[in-house]
Amino acid sequence: QGCLSDGSLLVFRLLQWWNHVVTKNPEKAAASTKKKKTEALCTCLVEFEEADTSMHQSSLELCQTIMDLEEGKSGLSARQKNAVCSLPLSLSLVMLDESAPANAREVLGELLKILEHVVEVAQGPKPKKKIAEALAAFAPVAAELYVADSLAMIREACKMTWRELAFYAADETLTGLCSSVCGKAAANEDEPEVEEDEDMEDDEDEDDDPDGTKKAVFDKAIAAMKERNQAAAQAGDEDDEDDVTTLDHSGVLSELLDDGGGALMNSFAASSLEGATNEPSKKKKLTKRQQKLRLQQDELVRRLREADLVESFLMRCGAKRDASLAMVEELQMALVNLNHKVKLNKEEAGDEKEGEGEKKKGAKKATKGDTTLRSLEETLSQRVHKMLSRLMRSSSRASSVQILAGRASPEDWAAKARALCERGQSAKVNGSGSQVLEVSASYLYFLCAAHRAAVELQDGSEHTTGQGWQLAEELLPLLLKEWSGKKECDNWCQAALKAFSVRVPQVLLKLPWAKSIQGASKAFAQRSQLVFLYTHVLRPLPPETTNKADVATQMAFADSCAKLCAELLNSTVEPVEGAAASSAAQRQKLRREVLHTLKSIYKLRQKSDGLPADVSTAIADAVTGLRDSLPNQQRRGEVYNLTVHLLRLVRPQVNQPKRDRSTSRQRPRHGDEKPQPGDGEEAAE
Repeated sequence: QGCLSDGSLLVFRLLQWWNHVVTKNPEKAAASTKKKKTEALCTCLVEFEEADTSMHQSSLELCQTIMDLEEGKSGLSARQKNAVCSLPLSLSLVMLDESAPANAREVLGELLKILEHVVEVAQGPKPKKKIAEALAAFAPVAAELYVADSLAMIREACKMTWRELAFYAADETLTGLCSSVCGKAAANEDEPEVEEDEDMEDDEDEDDDPDGTKKAVFDKAIAAMKERNQAAAQAGDEDDEDDVTTLDHSGVLSELLDDGGGALMNSFAASSLEGATNEPSKKKKLTKRQQKLRLQQDELVRRLREADLVESFLMRCGAKRDASLAMVEELQMALVNLNHKVKLNKEEAGDEKEGEGEKKKGAKKATKGDTTLRSLEETLSQRVHKMLSRLMRSSSRASSVQILAGRASPEDWAAKARALCERGQSAKVNGSGSQVLEVSASYLYFLCAAHRAAVELQDGSEHTTGQGWQLAEELLPLLLKEWSGKKECDNWCQAALKAFSVRVPQVLLKLPWAKSIQGASKAFAQRSQLVFLYTHVLRPLPPETTNKADVATQMAFADSCAKLCAELLNSTVEPVEGAAASSAAQRQKLRREVLHTLKSIYKLRQKSDGLPADVSTAIADAVTGLRDSLPNQQRRGEVYNLTVHLLRLVRPQVNQPKRDRSTSRQRPRHGDEKPQPGDGEEAAE
């Protein structure tokens, strides 16, 4: 945190030493009679104005006053005092260098006014009630400096100040910062494309010498060299074999440094220096499109820095401020838009790669600026996704939900959850990728959990683990129905149901799975629901639990799923004619998923009394019919092995009664056999 072992700021100690060196003039020591001694003086090579010197002195005095305040009475903790002082002290230190920002003096003057107000409030009566209003002025200044192109030292000080004092920031500051990260204006309104000038090309194809000066100098030097070589050849000073001269590295260098070849060397030097000039008239001109791309890149970099500030606030102070709820909802919608734009960019880039060999009329080649812009957009999307994932992971805990539930009424939580369900069913959300669906599903679970906790706070009651999920029991059946009926909605439905299966699997046991699977309009939807059933519902359920009500619910759900599987197996054995007919490949895939579901059911009930007799009989008949219906060439592979495995589990429950172990006869041990009739003397008789 930029502090020493005693908790003091390093920058504060540096400025104290600087003030001591600059302002205090040590007197020269008097020369002794034996040997003259002189004391060395420290002089400052940088000349400061009186205004800058007074600002340095004022910042040191005010920060020293704040550091001397008592923690309990002043209303400021040690971390808050360091955060208050770090920003003005960093600006004071940066002003000692010539590379200081142009507005450093204005910002420092504003911060000094805020410091004076903080000192006045802290030293006045009842400072704890008034200190929040005084500290709220630091947040916008720190955010503005952090987002701007400031030095690394100032940016770190701004981050420290924001992290400790963002809780006191006004709602307008927080919502404005979040809206800027989401880019509402850029998302709602498409910017008109700027046409490329015909007489200007892109960065890769532009001419570095538009006026031809470099080329003329270079050609002139080469011509002079050729004239000298021709004159030497005509004079006959050398033989014909020596007309061709081979030079090594040192020879080339000596040729360039020769008096006659000075023009050639100057042309090389001029070509490197003219490109690095800072004069506006000699800088490379940018086209309108390049200027637009540069502005868009700067905008994305600014949004990435603002995302850091938003995440810092939400992770530290999100549960304590009402504005955080609206910010999370806005970020979730922004993530959908960002991922959708990234997907379109990737599709466009893929089309460009496929059509590299074909030149289309009017098609423009992607430049480095376009590639950089797409990379920044993808980075921003990943940044927002990472932020929301961390936030949902921490907010979905029971302790965090209890704190946040009181921020809104149960009706408000329910309205937000219903709106999220409607947005999730759109094609834009379903096609945005797994990351968006995962975050949106976690947010839906959080809203339902907050609604449950808000109802408990309102009624003063307390529910068990699987009770009180009225909102989830209302929305999840609708999602299950849309999964089997609506087109391109299966991704969102699976993600939402999976979010609940990981946290509250008891809620999914109350859904009408049998009705949904049987009424699925597509074979793929039917199979995907079966896969989800045995993967995310049946397998995670514990085989043993102490709650008798939960045990009864699990066993009843397993029995209903077993009946459904028996009916589905019979439907695959007996081919259906008409519109509902399916191909042999589809029937084989459905058989595989049904058998996996039955395997999970028997694994769930392995330590119970087993399935009812009628259900076991129906399953045995269905599996036997399936095995017998398979042709000889298909009596191998996964489906056949699953039928054999299930028959081994089902037949003992169907054909043999359950043995009573308490009255069963134990097998005699070796050596303890009783004599049987026909042995010994009785046999002789």
